[in-house]
Amino acid sequence: MENPFIGPDPRPIESELNTGKEKRSEYPIGLTSEEIRKIELPLESLEYEGEGSSSYSPNYDQQKQKYLETFGIKAEGLDHAETVTSFVIFSHIATLKFIEEAGGDLDKATEIANKILNETRIDRLGYRYYLGKGVTYEGARKKLGFAANTEGRLSEDHYSQILRSILNSLTKKINLRD
Repeated sequence: MENPFIGPDPRPIESELNTGKEKRSEYPIGLTSEEIRKIELPLESLEYEGEGSSSYSPNYDQQKQKYLETFGIKAEGLDHAETVTSFVIFSHIATLKFIEEAGGDLDKATEIANKILNETRIDRLGYRYYLGKGVTYEGARKKLGFAANTEGRLSEDHYSQILRSILNSLTKKINLRD
């Protein structure tokens, strides 16, 4: 019998499989100024001209995915929370590149970006925790027609994986040009 409460991403993160709830990520969850310095982004094409730049509505996911893909970031197949988080992470990377180019204090700016990302993109309430048998709290609420995880946050492990994937994509793009 098919489970009626499968969430948007029922694949459990390793830490969630082991404990039933999330543990701290074994991967770094923050940006570093060194990583930002290694990335080259054309400042003239960083401005997002699509709709929904400050919206968590899934109505804008396709536009945000298309924008991310113009910078070599894989966005096809991402669920809503992954799309929102990828977009927000990239917006902070772009902001940091802008600050670096303007001659601002990149170390302090990176610290600020990490605080913002840590507070706004990581699910601290447990919506996306894997509860076994393909169930997440978010998936159960959505299946029943209730709002859940309206800001599209990810577990710490999942957030870390998305962050690393974006950084790897941006770094690979640079290495391919060399």
